[in-house]
Amino acid sequence: MIASIRFMRRVSTLSISAALLALVMASTASVGQSAGDRFAGLTPRPKGPIQTHGTVGYVPPVGWRVQPGPEGITVLSGLVPDNERPCEVWMLPPIPLQGELANEGVALVESLALTKQAGPYRDDRGRDVRLSREEGISGTGWAYADLSGQLGNSGITVRVLMAQMGQQVLPIIGYSRTWNCLGNQSMRDNDVWALLFHSLQLPGFTKETPQLAQQLIGAWSSASGSAGNSETFAKNGRFGSVALYQSYTASSTPGMVWEVNRSWQ
Repeated sequence: MIASIRFMRRVSTLSISAALLALVMASTASVGQSAGDRFAGLTPRPKGPIQTHGTVGYVPPVGWRVQPGPEGITVLSGLVPDNERPCEVWMLPPIPLQGELANEGVALVESLALTKQAGPYRDDRGRDVRLSREEGISGTGWAYADLSGQLGNSGITVRVLMAQMGQQVLPIIGYSRTWNCLGNQSMRDNDVWALLFHSLQLPGFTKETPQLAQQLIGAWSSASGSAGNSETFAKNGRFGSVALYQSYTASSTPGMVWEVNRSWQ
């Protein structure tokens, strides 16, 4: 059961909503950017100098433009063709921790003027985005929830990262239309969102924590229609992996096929 949403802001929701709507729509309508300025095909890496958003450090994606926005917002803009806009990441001021991070993230998106105009926030199956959320603990110990969904039939995908730092939460919102902006969430070395996530330096969480390593201890597995993977991590730092792939090939016997199983260790 999903807990009821309770969400309060210390800053003006209306003013931030209006600012977000205006800037996102403006970026969608922008024209005149030359092809040479678009970093097409460039694989982004978390490289470059650390920049700051308040007390939070981060590395902007390669080739992205960084500029201050209203109400203490930091705006990161990707250089993509005009028909692929918006392609932006918004780092908002910290807000009070009011409950579950996923609930706060949904409430934040639903409070924005763009959401009210474009349509409800749902995952790729049309469900509540909290049903497909990712959450956990970062390498330096801060808890997070990561949501992804579309706004109605607008074609705009919204990613929301809610990063907890003490009794406050850092909200980061990403707007995109195609995989060329934030990545496709499958090819990890081309996932702009993941690279930004791993570059974050939250105050009070600057050193690696053993908590993540402790959570990895044990056996992990994944499976699909024709493949399976298993990883086992031991307390002494050693690990092992095995994978199995199943396929079929034609048999010399009419009406029959051979089942082929391959494994790797």
